[in-house]
Amino acid sequence: GDISTTYKKGDAPGEYPITLTAGSADNYDVQGGTATLTVSKAPLSITIDNAQRAWTGSEISVDLGLNGEGLVPGHKVSPATITISGTDDKQYPTKLDVSEITIWDGDNDVTANYKISLTQGSLQIERKMTDFKVEHYLVDENGTATPHGVPGLHAKTAGETVSALDYARVIEGYTLNSDHMDSILEGYVAPDGGLVLRLYYEINIYTVTFINWDDTLLGDSQRVPYGGSAVAPSAPTRDGYTFIGWDMAFLKITGSLVIRAQYRLISQESPDVPPVTLPVPTNPSYVPPVTPVVPDTTAGAGTTTNAGIVSSTTIAGILTPLDSGKEVEDTSKTSGTMIEDEETPEGSGDSGVNLPLIIALGAVGLIAIVSSSIIFAKRRRRA
Repeated sequence: GDISTTYKKGDAPGEYPITLTAGSADNYDVQGGTATLTVSKAPLSITIDNAQRAWTGSEISVDLGLNGEGLVPGHKVSPATITISGTDDKQYPTKLDVSEITIWDGDNDVTANYKISLTQGSLQIERKMTDFKVEHYLVDENGTATPHGVPGLHAKTAGETVSALDYARVIEGYTLNSDHMDSILEGYVAPDGGLVLRLYYEINIYTVTFINWDDTLLGDSQRVPYGGSAVAPSAPTRDGYTFIGWDMAFLKITGSLVIRAQYRLISQESPDVPPVTLPVPTNPSYVPPVTPVVPDTTAGAGTTTNAGIVSSTTIAGILTPLDSGKEVEDTSKTSGTMIEDEETPEGSGDSGVNLPLIIALGAVGLIAIVSSSIIFAKRRRRA
């Protein structure tokens, strides 16, 4: 046989008939019949603040014992009440209300730093993430501050206190000055993201000192900012040496320096030329012998003896007595006049030391004169 009922899934609670249709069987007497199916509401369980309560269709109001777990350390939640009410056609609750929830940081209301929501019957309290800025400034040697790059944008949970030092930059040639009068080192992260912190970095100042070869200071030490240049003092001096510069460059200073003067020995720069020494005869009266040999000539070219050897010739005021053994003397008399030996006035003329040089020069001149006379005589004879 078959059993059937008019109840369908989702129907309201109540009584529904059940019908049994009898079949047949050999040797058996089969009879059908009817019955009643009763459908009633089952108990509804509601969990509030981790505690279950049975829903009977009446409004439920429960005080929440929120413990602040997951909030910013030190923050607390005020007592709150949750209310469940209303029923649909299936007698399920339809409304869930939570009284105003306030979160406190001591005596400060910080509820705005949190997101409170009631979704699908679940109450959620979440910390908001809020942006804040850290600005960085460079301070030059004159105390003027200029921004360094773009301000750092960071996110932090609203309501927390943050320190700018946690976001300090490393900048070459500059040092962080946390004591700068305009610094803002820490602050409270507001929900509106309005927190701005400031850090200042002062330019490094280096000492540059110029010293001489003996370690003596050349002027005062100089204070030069990072990337600047030092000013060299006047060129120093050192006996026997020439100053040639400094032992290192001093442009774009990146650290403290001690700069030493450099020198070169003067003898290394231009070697001395040794003096020329002319030999001086030890005997001031020595006269080199001069014996010019000339061919035989006819009369008019002077007196010749012994196969053309000129015994005496007077030309252009120079007397050469070859066979007298006397020294040759210079004269300022007119040409063709023989000069008698004269005494030189005391204190006048050259000293004996220069006499040999005068005699040698006179001998050379004599040779030239004699040669010229011979050539002149030959030409005359031919004519």
